[in-house]
Amino acid sequence: MKSSDLFPLVVHRDYFHVPYPAQVQPTLDKRGIVEPIGNDIYSMLIDASDGMIRGIHREDLETLSLTADTGKSQAIENLRKSVFSATELHRQLSMTESGLGHVVLMGSWLTASCILLPELHNWASHHLKTKNILVSIPTREFMFLFSVGDASWRKHITEYIKRVVDGMDTHITFDLFFLDESGWIAYPWPDDGELDD
Repeated sequence: MKSSDLFPLVVHRDYFHVPYPAQVQPTLDKRGIVEPIGNDIYSMLIDASDGMIRGIHREDLETLSLTADTGKSQAIENLRKSVFSATELHRQLSMTESGLGHVVLMGSWLTASCILLPELHNWASHHLKTKNILVSIPTREFMFLFSVGDASWRKHITEYIKRVVDGMDTHITFDLFFLDESGWIAYPWPDDGELDD
């Protein structure tokens, strides 16, 4: 394992289910360095060497003279260089005449993991011309970022997303995340009223 093989992988909690008859499932701490990010979604630190994915534990990082924090930072940097900045990550922008828009990112098995990039908000707000953004990561290979708009717009976009990924088998979630300058949180939050951009 090399530090260049470290990546963050965003997965649904069902990813951790072991399909065998015993009812006792390994606890998350046995899966390595795993953190919840909301909506039953987790970020896990992985080693992607030799064509395989495996969870990374603190002991693995020690062999690279890395701590959990420096290992996660290295993984984010690898994601940035290998995926977000790469030409094979396709980016498509669509805007309406009223100024609402959406961006689709696609093309890598780590596309959805780009939600973890600190610069994602600045990048998306530059293209969508808004500070408040909703994010959908329905599969590993797709990420949708779109204007908050009104309830009708959100319904239209979420139905569109479901049509685009229909039949794909690497589902993560159809739940949304709200992204602004302070970061992202699960959306909707309990006291959600009508949220307009």
